[in-house]
Amino acid sequence: MKTIVLLISFSVIASNYCFGQNFQIVYETSPKYSYEIIEAIPSMAKDKHKYRYSLAINSHISLFKRDSLLIGNRFDRNRGFEIWQKDEIYKNRQNDQWLKISGAYIDGTGYERKISDLISNNNFEWSKTGNVKEILGFKCIEVVSNAKTAYYAQDIPIPDGPKYGIFSLPGLVLEYEDESGHWEAVDIHFPENLEIRIPKVKTTSKESDIKMSVFDQKDLPAGKAIRVDYTTPANKWIKFDDR
Repeated sequence: MKTIVLLISFSVIASNYCFGQNFQIVYETSPKYSYEIIEAIPSMAKDKHKYRYSLAINSHISLFKRDSLLIGNRFDRNRGFEIWQKDEIYKNRQNDQWLKISGAYIDGTGYERKISDLISNNNFEWSKTGNVKEILGFKCIEVVSNAKTAYYAQDIPIPDGPKYGIFSLPGLVLEYEDESGHWEAVDIHFPENLEIRIPKVKTTSKESDIKMSVFDQKDLPAGKAIRVDYTTPANKWIKFDDR
């Protein structure tokens, strides 16, 4: 009974605090690899990598960013390496602004779109399954659209979530799965002072214009990317270095 009371109390406090506009969700992600990738690199089928992202929300502005990664199995010496660049997605719902900043982009540039355009392009047709589950103390409703599944918290009426954050759902998405991976909220924080500043950079609506080649990305410094190879320790969370 005590556990139930505590859980209910947490849910009520969290909901009220969310409406106070400042909170941060931590997501853990398990990637999926296509048949073509597995065929080219068979060892990736045994990977048990995980990634952590955070979604900070302050009023109508949010920031979704890649924070750290965990390598489940050490790379074989002959496998080569992978580059995981630092990614940040800013959204200003009031100004209809969606901006991505990446370690893989040319310095001082960003990929910018309108939120409304991204919604139109995605054109999700969600259907409720009737299933519900509790995530972080919030009742979440399951919806599906083709090969995509999402659970959103109707008590947090903020149209945002992991990955690109464009779902056209009447609540915050706390769990999401598609052909590329699975995102699930595992923690929630309520920082007293949360300020999100959207960077002022030169922007383009064509990502290929500013994206660096794979050859150039291999030399990205700490703070912009994490290089994974046979020397990378397994089962240890590795954070992006912000120095």
